[in-house]
Amino acid sequence: MVLVTDNIPATDRKAATYLEKIVTNRREYADHHGYELAIRQLSSTPNEQISPKVRGWAKLKLLREVVEAYPDSEWFWFLDQDAVIMDPQISMTKDILANLDSQMLRDIPVVPPDSVIRTIKTATPDTVQFVLSQDYSGLNLHSFLLRNGDWTKYFLETWVEPMYRSYGFERHEISALEHIIQWHYTILSKTALLPRRLLASYNNAADDMAYKDTDFVVVLQGCRDEGRSCEMEFDRFWTLRSRTAEAMSQDAIAAQKLGATV
Repeated sequence: MVLVTDNIPATDRKAATYLEKIVTNRREYADHHGYELAIRQLSSTPNEQISPKVRGWAKLKLLREVVEAYPDSEWFWFLDQDAVIMDPQISMTKDILANLDSQMLRDIPVVPPDSVIRTIKTATPDTVQFVLSQDYSGLNLHSFLLRNGDWTKYFLETWVEPMYRSYGFERHEISALEHIIQWHYTILSKTALLPRRLLASYNNAADDMAYKDTDFVVVLQGCRDEGRSCEMEFDRFWTLRSRTAEAMSQDAIAAQKLGATV
């Protein structure tokens, strides 16, 4: 699992508490399933203001570093900071990756609604290296998976080429990816699109991206926009999320220790 976070100073208690909960959410899930959790910070300077354009490309750079740092990992799951794992019992390996064959969306437009380039009709799970889904705007990069190997290294190097970073795509790294997949068969042929909401739902969507009680992950889409608060929106789902037995047991032990010291 890969988590890229803001660099928040400890003096900003509200933001720091928000980040602590996010890390707890990811760590509980990783521990339950025996996954490793790699955490990286977007910048080395606390509270550094990072534009949406720079933020997206910086995440990809850090993802490349994680791939190099974990050569023995089979898959990497990137999940955005502003998201909550709601059902920790769902296994990324057993419930999603193991069922790729039945879940892959074959022969559909890569970029909805009417891209002329379509996903491969004859794609098979053993050829897939990149797994993601779509939303109402195009490709969804809030939650995606990459299989470890030479192809993924090549793909990430291609994605972050200076030509794409400086081109001025409307949605930055997302638009760059949509271009790459549609114009590079070597990328398209290794890519699998999954049904919406399988990898992530949205908290504020009015269509088939909207979060439902049984969903795996909810993304706080647009929570950084003016007039909204990621912390407040997160807390709603933080209280609604399911917990693993191990996590609740650890909380009970911690509460007992705290009571013993009072």
